Amino acid sequence: MAVVEMVPAVDRITEVFDLAGHPVRLRVLMMLGDTGRLALSPREMTDMLNERAVREAEPRASETRVAALVKQRRTDGLGFTLGTVSYHVRVLDDAKQIKLKRTGQVRGAIAHFYVLSPEGRKLYKKLLALAGRFDG
Repeated sequence: MAVVEMVPAVDRITEVFDLAGHPVRLRVLMMLGDTGRLALSPREMTDMLNERAVREAEPRASETRVAALVKQRRTDGLGFTLGTVSYHVRVLDDAKQIKLKRTGQVRGAIAHFYVLSPEGRKLYKKLLALAGRFDG
């Protein structure tokens, strides 16, 4: 393959790494892919990311302990914050990797619920295939 023919492929690979190269964006993509068609809000994503981090740090923790540690992370501003996750959700939305499925009122505010777009589902499958190459 000539170098000139490789340019579009290199550009596409660079675009994929720009989108999925940040740990928060990668986690959001994988989370939405893992949940199937379930729509999640940035708040739910933030809580799920913090819960996953707590479970990785303390695999034997009880449900009560996990809930307390997630709440502590939120109040201490540690771990994943809603602002950070919301920013990365907007980046993915602007890149058409996720799409708004619905909005709804939650505790007096309008919450936005997202799912993977068809493009995001393709990226998710490619990321799974890539991850499989590292597992074996």
